[in-house]
Amino acid sequence: MANKDIVSEYADANIEARVNIIIKYYPSFEELLLGCEECLNIVIREERDYKWQSARDELGVRVQTSKISDPTAKTAISNVTIENAVKECDLAELEKELDEEIAREYASEVKMIKDMKEDIGIFRKMFRYLPPDEAVSFEKYLVYGRKTEKLAEELSMSPEALRMKMSEFKKTVFAQTVNYLERKYQFRGGRKECRTKG
Repeated sequence: MANKDIVSEYADANIEARVNIIIKYYPSFEELLLGCEECLNIVIREERDYKWQSARDELGVRVQTSKISDPTAKTAISNVTIENAVKECDLAELEKELDEEIAREYASEVKMIKDMKEDIGIFRKMFRYLPPDEAVSFEKYLVYGRKTEKLAEELSMSPEALRMKMSEFKKTVFAQTVNYLERKYQFRGGRKECRTKG
């Protein structure tokens, strides 16, 4: 599916494909996750508002779901609750405000975002398998993407020599990241949870 968001793409990927997604989106990976969280907050707020409105329409009266009589304050407090729930990866507080099935779907999405944050942290820790100066160069390489000429010039290397060197670093970091992610996910069904095909 061409229009998959990064969270759905990651959820459908096997472990090796997940590492490739981290590499592909590395320069903006965390910003993308932040954007996904912010968008999810909006979607959940809309769902909550829809449920509130449906409850009012069904009863034909104003539904009071808390001791807060000021609807603006109630909405503001609920919005903060939603933001905190998404950030903390715990939607239990929202279950009373959302349909059960939808709450489960959102809970799965926020759990995947949490996993993605942990996984990029693991990926970065694997840079320690490289000498410190080389780890810095490798991170720059990931940030530059395909524009290696500038980095090659900065490191006084030919673009071809740089690509060969970074390819070796990538293999090391990739293999170690896969190793740790396999160990992480084995407690949730191992590689079976991460699809066998990416």
